[in-house]
Amino acid sequence: MKTRKLVITALFAALTCVATLVIQIPSGMGGGYVNLGDGMVLVSAYILGPLFGGVAAAVGSCIADIVAGFASFALPTLIIKFIMAIVAGRLFVIMKKKNKISILIVCGIAGQFIMTLGYFLAEIWLTGSAAVAAAGIYGSIVQSVFGLAASTVLYKAICSNAAIRNYINKI
Repeated sequence: MKTRKLVITALFAALTCVATLVIQIPSGMGGGYVNLGDGMVLVSAYILGPLFGGVAAAVGSCIADIVAGFASFALPTLIIKFIMAIVAGRLFVIMKKKNKISILIVCGIAGQFIMTLGYFLAEIWLTGSAAVAAAGIYGSIVQSVFGLAASTVLYKAICSNAAIRNYINKI
């Protein structure tokens, strides 16, 4: 493994953690909150690829949960964000030759579906109640829309710079 890829993966884990913690807007029912973290989860998957993007997403999001006081969700978050990034990143690798915003949206929706389903199942596991878990779906959908929009804007902004794009291609 290249040192550069390891360092960039650690950087994206840190960025994911910070993006999750910087803005936290309560999303209503279920106790969740809207943040920029999912945007970084998806951007990590697009730039680093499914595996390394998944590691960055999982580690950064897990640390954010612990720091934000949601330690009971740390393990589910680690698993959910890893799978979310794997799915979105793999789709992106398959479809990226077209390089259109619609590709980012399709990949983001797939990843966000994993996130919504994953937290629904995690809530059932943690609380033992499907009703409590169902109450969190609205918040997950709000977070999904926010994460999808953030990832699309962030990825396009990052890749619009030729120097950054060339550096990314060397990872």
